[in-house]
Amino acid sequence: MQQLTEIVELALAAIDQASDLKTLDDIRVDYLGKKGKITDMMKLMATLSPEEKPVFGQQVNLAKQQVQQRLSQRIEGQGHFLTLA
Repeated sequence: MQQLTEIVELALAAIDQASDLKTLDDIRVDYLGKKGKITDMMKLMATLSPEEKPVFGQQVNLAKQQVQQRLSQRIEGQGHFLTLA
């Protein structure tokens, strides 16, 4: 679980530091894409006991939601900034 927490913290920090929409999209792909870091965490499900799988799955889904929400906020902010420029 600590690895998942670290991945989320890195993703959120990268999102906060991103300066343009391309960078935000690159972060989205890097963390949430088909071969993304958070997506890869789901592969660990195969190694878990049946009792651990639901809890771990919920943790991964929460992580994805956190990153998606922060990305959406930043993309909306960037879009608003671009329309004002």
